[in-house]
Amino acid sequence: STQSTWEGEEAGHGLTDVLWGRVAPSGRLPETVYQPDYLQQVGPELDYSMTSGVGRTYRYLQVPPLYYFGFGLTYTTFAYSALTLATWDVPDMLFFVNVTN
Repeated sequence: STQSTWEGEEAGHGLTDVLWGRVAPSGRLPETVYQPDYLQQVGPELDYSMTSGVGRTYRYLQVPPLYYFGFGLTYTTFAYSALTLATWDVPDMLFFVNVTN
């Protein structure tokens, strides 16, 4: 069985590539999924401060989400090596990494 969400205009081409074996399918989330009680923790609805309560949006969230952006599975393996941190100016960091598939 195949399920897809948030496909976009290239959904047909992408699905065809998966079904014909041209690419390895993966199931990565295109959004952050918050804990069920997130709305009770975040603070008043009309308080638009990004840091109120447990934080709004993934960037300011101070509690672990149920599933984070990009969470999921793949049918291949990855190897990460040669991680180099070039700039450490929080929140802007620049780093380089080799990824082998």
